[in-house]
Parts: sequence; structure tokens; C-alpha cells
Amino acid sequence: MCAGKTPAVTSTITALTRELGCRSLPVARRRSKARGRTRSPFEVGFLPDGVRDGVVGLRDDGVGGVCRPPCPAGQIAVWRRLLQPGWRKCRMRECPKCSTQLPDGVEECDKCGHHVPVDRPGDGDPQFDVSRAMGAAAAAVSGAIKYYWPMLLAGALFVAMQWQFPFTDWWSAWMRKNSYSSHGPLVPLIALFMVWANRKRLAVTKIAPSWWGALLIVPSIPLFIYGRWTGSGNICAITFIAFLIGAVLMFTGSRITRLLLIPMLYLLFMVPPPGLVLDRVTAPVQLASTTFAAKILSVTGKVFGDSEEGWSIRQMGTKIVSPALPSEDGSGEGMLRVEGECSGFRMLISLITFTAFFVYLVRAPMWKRGLLLLISLPLSVFVNGLRIAVIGYVGVWTESATAMMNFHNSWAMVFELVLSFAILFGIAKLIKANDFGIPEPKIDPAEAAQMGDTPRYKLVGRGLRGPAAIALFCVVMLTNIGIKPLETSAHGTLDRAGFPKHIERWTSQDFKQDAITAEELKTADMLDRVYYVVPNDPETVHVSLSAARDTDAFHDPHSCLPGGGNSIDEDKVITLNFDKPRPMIVRATCLQFSNEFYPEGALLVYWYSIGRNTYAGTGDVRLVMRNAQAHFIKSTIRSWLGGEKPVEPGQTYCYRFDTRINYEDPDAALARLESFIRKFVANSPHFKQ
Repeated sequence: MCAGKTPAVTSTITALTRELGCRSLPVARRRSKARGRTRSPFEVGFLPDGVRDGVVGLRDDGVGGVCRPPCPAGQIAVWRRLLQPGWRKCRMRECPKCSTQLPDGVEECDKCGHHVPVDRPGDGDPQFDVSRAMGAAAAAVSGAIKYYWPMLLAGALFVAMQWQFPFTDWWSAWMRKNSYSSHGPLVPLIALFMVWANRKRLAVTKIAPSWWGALLIVPSIPLFIYGRWTGSGNICAITFIAFLIGAVLMFTGSRITRLLLIPMLYLLFMVPPPGLVLDRVTAPVQLASTTFAAKILSVTGKVFGDSEEGWSIRQMGTKIVSPALPSEDGSGEGMLRVEGECSGFRMLISLITFTAFFVYLVRAPMWKRGLLLLISLPLSVFVNGLRIAVIGYVGVWTESATAMMNFHNSWAMVFELVLSFAILFGIAKLIKANDFGIPEPKIDPAEAAQMGDTPRYKLVGRGLRGPAAIALFCVVMLTNIGIKPLETSAHGTLDRAGFPKHIERWTSQDFKQDAITAEELKTADMLDRVYYVVPNDPETVHVSLSAARDTDAFHDPHSCLPGGGNSIDEDKVITLNFDKPRPMIVRATCLQFSNEFYPEGALLVYWYSIGRNTYAGTGDVRLVMRNAQAHFIKSTIRSWLGGEKPVEPGQTYCYRFDTRINYEDPDAALARLESFIRKFVANSPHFKQ
């Protein structure tokens, strides 16, 4: 193509695009540094959408290059040739060795003598060349590094400054057995697919870096420091999104940020849910799933059962009891215990995660998308209840507890997932929300003209916005080095001498912590002791005492017990009155739970204390500890400005007592446990403080 008459070609393109009713892509010409001339739109690889998609019918790989035959610049014959039915792919022929442009029909480079084969018209599609494809990929990567290295550097800093925390902490939560966030590793991959699906829209969206991103990053820095110092993954999840959105704003501007906002917010699904949410939501969802499964078994039992009462299904909290269910010892009534990990809440989180991705790809009105998301909550409970009922059917029909457990461990989850997505797709089809895809980009011609001829990579982070984002991330990296997390500096200390080894007729034995427990406790110091009258005493009381300054050191029994295979049958708050060693009133949580080792059940009583204040719930004491830590940080800053020296927050103590229910009424067992707790407190010097 003639280089000297490129403006004529441009005017011809403009006139023809108006006549065809299509639009030109924004980059029309590009300066060739190597040859010092202006390239035509054909050479830079962009064609009008109407020509490309509607008239010519080119494939995506047919965009780019220069027309094969030499064409007089400015002639409409260029377009006529493009509109011929057999035209597929236009590209500038270059020598692969020295990149010299070659005239049409020349098979040997005049500069280096390298042989370059010529594609003849009518020869059909060229075969796929692996080496050429790899070379193109390598060129694309090197080009991205060369032109977009400031953005890549900011991305590397973004990952590095959060690698130790919270990323490693999230990974541990994903890999934990029966984790509520086991879907976490898939979320970044899905988010990347969302970005890739928008590649055409990103290619034509205007880049206009904005300083508004700094208003997100700057306030998030002290919040991130506080979250990392206290070990709060939830606070760091907020700053994670703020850093990401702020950086995209500073490098690319509001329009691209708006386009990528949903994929970026989608990353929140990989964050493990807060312990406070798990403690308050798991139990209700668990009970609802158990109730629904019991209703299904009761109704179907009357249909398929041998007697009028059917299978005599009874619900006891989160347990389903029936003589038709197989028992472990082969005699008496069988029991179907719904554990915490079977509550349906884990399924709810996963279902909402993938439903959000499903809704993102659906081309439907907003009310239909919102309906599909809202359906996730009842759908998870419904399908989980069906799964529990099916496990019961397996037990009834096989009369084998082993078969019931094997089905639970193998096919039950597959059944739940397949049924959930089948129902979801069915509802989407019913409301006609089953058209998938990302809308094609639409650009106003006037806006396209305003974008100019400047290469896009020169617009990224311009006006010092990109370097400013990199500098802010470097500040965060320096704070990571200078400020150590609380768990590495403030360890709890528990004075063993403050708790008696012998209480009246009880003696005790201490147990050493295993590696897993020590890792979970983090900064806590724990005393694990068992009090008994005689070995294997049925009235044995297990006492667990811990002291810590870090909120993550305390784990709520509402989530710990179900995670260990226990079923919580009753949850209530009790009041304990103490006269010795000093008068005090304590509100404590009392849980009645059962498992395969304690089929009759067991009781757990626990509470927390900070100074003279006591708290019955883990969530309550965590909030108090967070407030104390925030107050300490404020006092530290004031001390730097000449104020008084800050006083570090005091330790928080956790007291846990549990005992078995030995063929007795649960109220009698609770009275026995309360009596021991009073004697323990009265004989402990620790409680005199």
C-alpha cells in the first residue's frame, strides 16, 4: 500500500463507514518508529465493525494487516476487494528474520536473503504453525512487558504486600477440611474469565486515568495496617478491594473501572466468611435443613412404610430418629445426625458464588437476574434437605449404617450439586433468562474521534497517576516490614499456679497440645486439664483455659463443635452466681451436644472475661477486643505527637467446662457441672485478681 497517500485512504474509510452505517475503531493511524511514516488503518489491524461483522462476514482472526495486493491509495477499489466473498485475512507480509516489509509475490528477502513463502489466492486456509503461534505469543508477552510494565509492577506490588497476610491465611482456610470456602481457588479464575469475556469492550473503551483512585487507596492504608496488625482477614478483605479498584482507576480511568467493577467485586466470594456470621447463621440453616428432611421422611414413610405410623420419624434438634433407620450397634432406633458441615450453609455460599457468575453472563432484565440470586437461599436449604432425606432412604432400604455413611461421603454432594444447577437452569429457562454472552461494544463516532491517534499504552497511568499508585503500594510494603503483626509480639500468658490441681475429692491430669491445636491457637496460652475422682470416672470434667491478646486465638464452639463431628442439640445462656473468692455474677453459654462417642450427649459451659467484665458470646468479646486494639493504636499515635505513653490492652481469658450426660436428665447433669464450676472458681487464686 502506498504510504504517501494515507490521508486519502483515511478520508475514503470515513466516507465509506458513513455510507455503510458502521463505525471505525478509534486507532486509525500509528506512527512507525522504524520507518518514520504513518501507517494506514489496514496496517494497524482495525476495520469498521459493520464491514467486519455484517458485510464482509470476517472471522475474529481476519482482522489485521494490509491488503495482500498492492492497492492505489485513496481508491474505492481497496474496499471493493475487501468486500469480495473470498477475502479472509489481510496482513502485511514481513520477513520473520529481519522484519523487512516485502512486496507482494516476492519470496526472498532482499535484505537478509531469507526465504518467505507466499500464500496464493485459492490455496485455502494456511495450516496452523506451532512455532509461529509460539512466536506470536512470546511477542505479545514481551510487548505487554515493554509497554505496560508500570501496571505490571503495580500488580506485583499489590500481590506481594498482601501475600503473607491475608492471602496465605485465606489459602489455609480454603484447604481446611470441610471448609465453608473450599470454592475459593476457583473464584480468581472465574474473575479472570469475566475480564477476558470483556476483551472487545476493553479494547475500545476510552482510557482516562483518574486521581479519584487515590481517594480509595490512601484511606485504606491505615485500615490495612490495622487489619494486618490485628490479624483481621475481614478488614483486609475490604482494603483488598479498595486497593484494587483504586489502582485500576489511577491507571485506566472510570470507564474501564466501571467495566471491570463486577469482576473485581466478585473476588469477595473467595474471602472466608467471618466467624461471627458463621456462628449466627450456621445453626438456623442447619435446623431448617433438618426439619425439612424430617418432614420428607415422615410423609414418604407413611406411603412406603409397613405400618400406619410409617417409619415413626422424630426430630430431636438436629437429629432424626427412627426405628426404620439402621443403628450402629444393630439394635434399637437409628439416628441420622445433621452435622454443622451438613447444615446447608456451605452449599449456600457455593451456590451463591456460582449463581452470581451465572447471572453475570445472562442477557436478561435486572429483575430476572435479581430473582435468580434470591432463589439461591431457599434453593440451598431445599436441596440440602433432599440430600439428607436421600441419605435416610439409603439407610432405610439397605438397613446398613455403613452404606448410609458411604453414600454420604461419596455421592451425596454430587447429587446436591447436580440437582441445584438443574433447578437453577430450569428456572432460568422458565423465565426466559437463558441467553448468555457479553454485549458487543458500542461507541459513539464522536467519542471515537476524540480518542485521537495516541497509542493506548501511552495513556495508561499518564499524568503521574500510575507512578503515584506504585509509590503508595511501596509505602504499604514498607509498613509491612516495619510493623509486625500482633500475633508475633503479644502472646498470652496463663499462670498455671492460679488453678488448683486438686479440688476436694477430684484430682487432675494435664494434656499437652498437639501441633494442630497450637497452630489454631496462634498467640494464646492454653491449659488443657481433666478432673476426675477415679480413672474413667463418668463424672469427669474437662477444663480448658486460655489467655490471649489476639481475637483470632478464640474459636467459637458453635463452629468448632460441628467441625469436629458434634451435633449441637440445645443452645442457651445461663447465669452463674459466685460467692468465693469474691462475689461476681457471670453470664455463660451452655451447649448440649452429642457425637458417636457421646450418644447420650454432653454439656459445655463457657464464658470470657476482660478485667472484671464477662461475656457469654465469642462475637461479643471479639468486638470488645477490636475496640481496645483500635484505642491502643490511637493512643500510640498521640504518644508520637507528644501525648502520654499508651497502655497495652489487657489479656482476655476464656473458661470452658464440659462433661458427659451419663444416662441422666440433662438438667441434673447441668446442676452437677455448675456445682463443680463453683468449687473450681472458689479454689482458684486466679479469680481473686
